[in-house]
Amino acid sequence: MSPEKDPAVEARKAEIRNTHRCPYCERDLHECDVSGNAMGAWGTPILFVCLNDDCPYYARSTETLAAQGVIGGAYRLAWDPEKDWCGPIAARNAPFTSG
Repeated sequence: MSPEKDPAVEARKAEIRNTHRCPYCERDLHECDVSGNAMGAWGTPILFVCLNDDCPYYARSTETLAAQGVIGGAYRLAWDPEKDWCGPIAARNAPFTSG
């Protein structure tokens, strides 16, 4: 069973087109050129990405991936303005977690 979605985060996701702010930490998203990305075709030249290292979405990503058997991975929130899609994009550096 999937965890319940936070209604406040879901409301902010619905407004991301207008705010260009991360729905999890509410910081500004950064415009990133992905047109030459070797990881695969995004179908759009620009994604907006949350680069806040304290964002809860990013901070929880290592634990989420580790539970799926992916050790050392991390992701950040990305928004595709052409598709109005919000989701994960692989992060280069995993956040540090202790414990």
